Amino acid sequence: MKTRLTALLLAAAMLLPLTACSGKPDDPAPGSTAVTDPAVSGTETAVPAPEETAYIAHADPPGVEKMDFDGEEFHSGVHQNYPRLHFRDEETGDVFNDALYDRMRKTEEYLNVRWTYQVADYQQVTEAVLSGDDIYQHILNHTLTGNNVYVQNGYLYRIDDIPYIDLDAEWWDREQMDILRLGKYYYFMISDFTLDTPYAIFVNCDLIERYNMEDPYQLVYEGKWTLDRFASMCEEVAHDANGNGTWDDDDVMGVTTGDTSHWSGFMTGCGQTLTQRDKYGDLELALNSEKMQNIVEKMTALAKTPGAVCKYWESERRWEDGSTLFFLGALDMMRDAGEYEFTMGLVPYPKYDEAQDRYYSLNWNATACVPSSIRNPALVGAVLEYASWETANQVTPAYYDITLGTRYAKDPATRDMLAYILENSVLDAGAVYFGMSGLLDQLYIIGYLCIYHQSTDLQSYIATSQKYFKTSLNDLYNGMDAVEEN
Repeated sequence: MKTRLTALLLAAAMLLPLTACSGKPDDPAPGSTAVTDPAVSGTETAVPAPEETAYIAHADPPGVEKMDFDGEEFHSGVHQNYPRLHFRDEETGDVFNDALYDRMRKTEEYLNVRWTYQVADYQQVTEAVLSGDDIYQHILNHTLTGNNVYVQNGYLYRIDDIPYIDLDAEWWDREQMDILRLGKYYYFMISDFTLDTPYAIFVNCDLIERYNMEDPYQLVYEGKWTLDRFASMCEEVAHDANGNGTWDDDDVMGVTTGDTSHWSGFMTGCGQTLTQRDKYGDLELALNSEKMQNIVEKMTALAKTPGAVCKYWESERRWEDGSTLFFLGALDMMRDAGEYEFTMGLVPYPKYDEAQDRYYSLNWNATACVPSSIRNPALVGAVLEYASWETANQVTPAYYDITLGTRYAKDPATRDMLAYILENSVLDAGAVYFGMSGLLDQLYIIGYLCIYHQSTDLQSYIATSQKYFKTSLNDLYNGMDAVEEN
């Protein structure tokens, strides 16, 4: 699935001009999608970008035949963060909007169903399952909340037992599903339907040019975009512009974000996960490592550097007014690119060091699942299989290639950065099951805590949460084992 996304991005990259923040190496790093055509590179004129009209048709047929469910309702319960990425109620002429709208309508027509959705959190879904009501046939849950509760209490239907779903089809991502599979069965679905929305670092390219700084794109291509390099650029740009000795609205700062969880992307980017598999294949805490201690020390040192990190409560305003070099966010923030008065680029989160073989981007997509209270598995399977195929056929190219890639990533190098991020987006099983669960949120947002408290005492964070983590982990496995024995 990811390779196909990269191919889509590369296909249009060769048609776009270069702009600031987009230097290209003569010899790109292995695996780079860099474009070095001299007819394109370094010019301000190039072949126009493709028109935002035709979708890229999928070669394979849908995995389910046309059938008639006699107008039966298929109802999706969606966490409040995700409707804008998955559903639309009317056509507007926007390519992505209309692709989402068409997906629902075509699915309804192909299977003779009525597809509806509403905002619902995991507590509402839990209440519906416990009541035995077949209210929801499909759930898009928050990626960090309630997923362990769903699994250990048997609130989810086994994906393996749902008719028509073909996990070998290329619109399904079995590799990422395996990361979340802890027992005998799959309970969470990852396909083109759940659009990847990994974390990314947005760059104020105007500041890069103004202060004659290293091009972060070039560093990414060369495999030199590391946590140390990121920190040094934050420190370098920090500038008391008005010379009054205080950090105020007129000054330039290094990095900011509007969400504490975005600091967690540094842990993932460095190849450090919240959990890992032990010799039996079970999850265990992975943070008590020399690498994690070093990450904590680097983050804390950054926080102590005057002007390197913007105060949390000033974050979005400082980014919007163009006075901050980097902004930590999720990929769909690219759609705001046209709203700023400065040129916005993006890069993946940095590697731990140059020896690390790839960049990693923490995926923020919805956790898709099916409640155990469904009464018509055939309906559910047919809708999800056809909709996933239709997403690959229409929505995926509309979102990644046209909307993000052409409209907002206006030069080949930025499209390359987009490809790096998408191709290397990953899930962290520990985050999905325990990310914002009780005391464990301290471990998930440990990057933010280092910034906020300016403390390198990793062991105190682990000690505070470790007992609770072990209890939660035992509850998850014991509950899941009991469910799977039935």
